Amino acid sequence: MYRSDYYRSWGIAGDDDESTRVMKQGTFVRRMKRLAGLVPIGRVLDVGCATGYFLEVAASAGWEVFGVELSDYASELARRTFGDHVFNGTLEQAHYPDGYFDLVTLSDLLEHVPDPRPFLSEVRRLLRPDGMLMIVTPDVTSLSARLMGGRWSHYKQEHLHYFSPETITRLLSESGFSVVLNGAAAKILNCAYVANQFRVYPHFLMTPLCRIVDTLLPASLKEWNFPVYCGEMLVLARNGRNSSREGA
Repeated sequence: MYRSDYYRSWGIAGDDDESTRVMKQGTFVRRMKRLAGLVPIGRVLDVGCATGYFLEVAASAGWEVFGVELSDYASELARRTFGDHVFNGTLEQAHYPDGYFDLVTLSDLLEHVPDPRPFLSEVRRLLRPDGMLMIVTPDVTSLSARLMGGRWSHYKQEHLHYFSPETITRLLSESGFSVVLNGAAAKILNCAYVANQFRVYPHFLMTPLCRIVDTLLPASLKEWNFPVYCGEMLVLARNGRNSSREGA
């Protein structure tokens, strides 16, 4: 399902996506700031890198960047900038060396993975000792999840697993990671982008509301970017259990 139409529905068309690029890069700049002091600048792998917006932000901050992307369409766009540093396929197929990366990022990715446990085992293998893992994924205990119930906008066909702060902490601990931070994740969005999302993924309340807002707002405000907490959590975890867990 991750062909060109999937990415175009998110405003990612390759040649005409500057508004989306600026918006998403704003999100990734915020997330990189959360890593300050926790991991030295080095080699980073973004799994599910799409067309490479995070890679652009990380590269500008001095990181040596690599990406993995399952979609032929998205990976081809990312490879225009990053060449063979972007692998088209699954993480397991990439065969990176042990301990090759200082940081691995999974932004809106883990919920798509058919079997998270062996996947996280592979992530841990390619991270250096004490390397950092950053995950952003929907939080089933978030305010939006509680308010929307079964109509929560994160319930999608392509999302195979859902987590709470408790269950993702347990999964990471059992997979050999120590959670350093677990909190709400904001995204930089604009009204035009949100309206398009609820057009592609219809919602009984948000779709008509967005249609009204889109009609009333002047064009100059539709692409004004602002942070939104939309039911996701950001988790930072270090490769290796902490001493108290190891002693337990």
